[in-house]
Amino acid sequence: MRRVLSSRRCAAEWGGSCCSSTSEYQAAARGGGKREKVVVIMGATGTGKSKLSIDLAVRMPPAEVVNSDKMQVYAGLDLTTNKITAAERCGVRHHLLGELDPAAGELSAAGFRSLGGAAVADIAARRRLPIVAGGSNSFIHALMVEDYRRPLSLGAPPPAPPARLRYRGCLLWVDVSAAALYEHLDRRVEEMLAAGMFEELAANYDPCRQRGQGGYVGPWRAIGVPEFDRYFERFSPGAAVGGGPGAAAAYRAAVEEIKLNTRRLADVQVRKIWRLWAAGWRLRRLDATAAVAAALEGRGRADVEAAWERDVVGPSLEAVAALLQGEEETTVAAAAEEEEEEVLRPLRLRLG
Repeated sequence: MRRVLSSRRCAAEWGGSCCSSTSEYQAAARGGGKREKVVVIMGATGTGKSKLSIDLAVRMPPAEVVNSDKMQVYAGLDLTTNKITAAERCGVRHHLLGELDPAAGELSAAGFRSLGGAAVADIAARRRLPIVAGGSNSFIHALMVEDYRRPLSLGAPPPAPPARLRYRGCLLWVDVSAAALYEHLDRRVEEMLAAGMFEELAANYDPCRQRGQGGYVGPWRAIGVPEFDRYFERFSPGAAVGGGPGAAAAYRAAVEEIKLNTRRLADVQVRKIWRLWAAGWRLRRLDATAAVAAALEGRGRADVEAAWERDVVGPSLEAVAALLQGEEETTVAAAAEEEEEEVLRPLRLRLG
């Protein structure tokens, strides 16, 4: 999403805030209970979670972001894992983004609960608002539940209800219709390749790559790695893209497989979010379809940003303001109940 909705404005360029001053925010963050207040941004890949985290952070200082994408916690493969760049962060501090050494092993959901919980505690102790953002719903589930017993999975028993959440949370779900999201994801793959994804993977190709019992582990599980590893097994990583007999066809086949697997990942992520919704998690659904469609249609940055502000940023600011004012148990929940059938109908059609 951030490559389609590419305009980034840092704090000095934004007007307004949900709190009129830093001291007002700090007073709100300290009040009302012992549990930390946390904003969580979830959604399928490519829906704009990173963009929204920055949009909120620069409008409500002080805030810091905790990355909850299981591929982006590791150092390296910045293009392949689509990490937000330093420039795109607009000076907002990020935690668990590119920090872990892949050689140290794979981070489990339980491990993220520990590391993410420490980051949240650190941010809150400094009177800042933690914003947890990323597409790994098993990580978000592990971080948020009070009594964590097993990873979130489509085949496991339902997750814990809201009464057992670990933090006082504002749970934001950025959603995009399947048709618009699929087209956006396909374009994003091409944009990532144009930015140097193929070259990044070629430089990191290892014919003796260590594989665990379940296959690729850690950042090597990222979509793009296994698909192009199979290409590099046949064609030298040092050769030009598509060079050699059959290479061009093999390259396009790898690209199409990456697109297909990315769309499949998005479907799995939506199913897991739906599982949290069905279990009673009070999610504020934000429909970013109009913004994505405007970008796909080439309608210009002004139209894209207007839709994004109207449908995503504005409702998010309202929800976060309710959290800071201690109203999340009523205001946010009521909003979720009002739109419940509106949400369930397209989800039923999408998920079958």
